[in-house]
Amino acid sequence: MRCWGTGTGSTVSNDTRHNTSINTNMLHKFDDKGRELAIDVNYLNYRTRGTQDLENRLFNQDGAMESRELFRYRTPSEINIYTLKADYVHPLKNKARLEGGFKSSYVDNDFIFNHFNTNDGHAMIDNRRSNHFQYRENINAIYASGEKRWKRFGVQLGLRLENTIAKGNQLGNDSVLAMRFTKNYTKLFPSIFLNYKPNDQHAFVLMAVRRINRPNYQMLNPFVFYKDQYTYSAGNPHLISQYQDRIELKYQHKNFLNMGLSYNRFTNGIFTTIQAQGDSFTSRPDNIARGYMVLLNTTVSGRITSWWYNNTTLRLSRITMKGPLYTEALNYATNVARLELSNYFNLGNGWNAELGGYYASRDVNGQAQTSGMFRVNGGIQKKIWKGKGTLAMNFEDIFHSWVYHNRSFSIRQSDYYQMNRTDTQRISIALNYKFGKETFTRKRWHNNNASDDEKGRVE
Repeated sequence: MRCWGTGTGSTVSNDTRHNTSINTNMLHKFDDKGRELAIDVNYLNYRTRGTQDLENRLFNQDGAMESRELFRYRTPSEINIYTLKADYVHPLKNKARLEGGFKSSYVDNDFIFNHFNTNDGHAMIDNRRSNHFQYRENINAIYASGEKRWKRFGVQLGLRLENTIAKGNQLGNDSVLAMRFTKNYTKLFPSIFLNYKPNDQHAFVLMAVRRINRPNYQMLNPFVFYKDQYTYSAGNPHLISQYQDRIELKYQHKNFLNMGLSYNRFTNGIFTTIQAQGDSFTSRPDNIARGYMVLLNTTVSGRITSWWYNNTTLRLSRITMKGPLYTEALNYATNVARLELSNYFNLGNGWNAELGGYYASRDVNGQAQTSGMFRVNGGIQKKIWKGKGTLAMNFEDIFHSWVYHNRSFSIRQSDYYQMNRTDTQRISIALNYKFGKETFTRKRWHNNNASDDEKGRVE
């Protein structure tokens, strides 16, 4: 029996990104009573030219190198996103109103992963490990809501109907078979909000909503990507959207205290899973059957002194997951804590500073448990040129402490431990200058852009 000693590997990557966005929006007010029509049109283009050079070495028990493998990926990709959204507001008598609208989005993705072997000093394409994946998706939604307010109470009911049509195409070559898939489904999403405000100092909100979380576009690519002879990664064309049912009670005391207690039940939860096959491991996203999360969210904000303002948020949650996973049964529960501190200082003479921190306790993601970690951020800025300019310096992860330590569970006859340290320690310097008069500063009529959902699914 032959036994290997150790293995080492290194990866050098570089990405060149070009993003283009075009937005036009219109707000028409029919009268001074609140009846209005808003339209938002967006086009987004993401172009990436990425390279990855990888090297893997295997050493025997005596420390002598048994094998060395060099290869690289060339990964050009392009994503085009088109969105159209229209919203209509119609006020009624006695503090009531109706709202309605529609949204349509079309996404065209083109991903190329070319694998080159470079062991002999010349790059030769390996079609067995290369991939060209195209994905197109059209989502159309209509929605309506009604709101009625009284002196102390308020109620809002909403309903959203969505239809999704998606097509994926893995183009084949002389070594890889082509693969296609099509999805077409329609879903309803109701919501209800109840408000109670006994006086000017206290407010309560009870809400119940159903939401959808769609997978990122690249998650649907079925191709298996080779990292080394033991490690692979792949997408999952059978991946379906995750659904979440949420009931939450919120309380607010002036601008000082905000609290929320929620129960969240999710089905088809999307997690990164790991499948052991012989001595190799393949990671891919998959749907876990079910789970729930109980979350207590508390935020305290206030001025400690005339020159010091603090904002502190504490999140405590209980998470469970259950469901079949390859040959294993996943049954996991954990307690999670998050603490976020933000301090803002007015130092006088145009000087301002910030100092904050974030702590995350252990967490779970699919078949991996992450240990606790923290980071500290800060910054300082000075107003110049009679207040029209700002010179700022910001620091992220000052102590370079944001390091992932992962431990696996529920993998058949296997375990792994992993440490992932990335370039989270950064220093930035910015110079800003305001031209023109503040009077002519453009004000947006909406808080969120019509393409925000689609942008959030770009990796």
